[in-house]
Amino acid sequence: NLERRGGCARRLVNGGAPAQISRQRPVGRPAYIAGLLTSRVCYCRLTSRGMLDGARSACSCCLLPTCAMFAALACLLSALPLLRRQLLYATVADEYAEQASEYDERWAAYVNQTVALAMARSAPEQRALKCGARCYAIDVGCGTGALAVALLRSFPTWNVVCADPSADMLARARQRPERLRAVVARSESLPFRSGTFHLATSLSSLHFWDDKLQGLKEITRVLRKGGLLLLTDWSHDYTSCIACSWYLYFAGYPHNDWNILTLNSARSLVREAGLTIVRDELYTIALRPFGLRLGPRWGMMTLIGTK
Repeated sequence: NLERRGGCARRLVNGGAPAQISRQRPVGRPAYIAGLLTSRVCYCRLTSRGMLDGARSACSCCLLPTCAMFAALACLLSALPLLRRQLLYATVADEYAEQASEYDERWAAYVNQTVALAMARSAPEQRALKCGARCYAIDVGCGTGALAVALLRSFPTWNVVCADPSADMLARARQRPERLRAVVARSESLPFRSGTFHLATSLSSLHFWDDKLQGLKEITRVLRKGGLLLLTDWSHDYTSCIACSWYLYFAGYPHNDWNILTLNSARSLVREAGLTIVRDELYTIALRPFGLRLGPRWGMMTLIGTK
């Protein structure tokens, strides 16, 4: 028999006593989600067909095709981690130590487009900085220094510092004609005094950070009052980035490679770090994932904040 209390149907056992319902989640988040879907579908079908009372309800609850489908889905989702390749790299730093020698040549089209768009989108705010010719800027997660070079070309008298956890990528940055000042540092622990910089930038780096909120708090700390943050990264609001994150997951790349945020998530973190968002936007660039000529364009987001 079934009884309905508080909008829920519960099976009666032991002469009418409600059965104890376990609230323990199944092992693994995918299986838990599939279980919720299964119970929801069963309940909706029972209510829509008026089958919650009477002797027929006990048999009607056994919606075998639907339950079997979702049980199979739960098994499939739980097995997904088993399909993943063994980790290719222990850390992101190890990954880019291997890629540093060919990075600029391999990703030239992507780097050139994202640097140009990031500079164009933040140009009014950069020109409005009240530091004259002696601005201090830091590029967090600078890689081989492409964005830092663009800053120096636009503002030759500025002092620009590159920070990145990969010594191999910084070695490439130091080889540039602009003679960049490069410091091996993680975003979560920047080796600078509070209130040092007028501008902080980060391009295609946020999703690599181990602790994104702590990294943004560190940037807030080293910014002067009225300082500016230019934050650009991949956006999980786009199908192209979602597909790429799944590929990176199954291909065995580290967690930080595919831990991409949505614009709303990035907004929340920037605000929680103590910055005020001046402007933000979503946009695409003229490139597609995996080198395809067809399909969705690569999705990006840019947030500009001030302290």
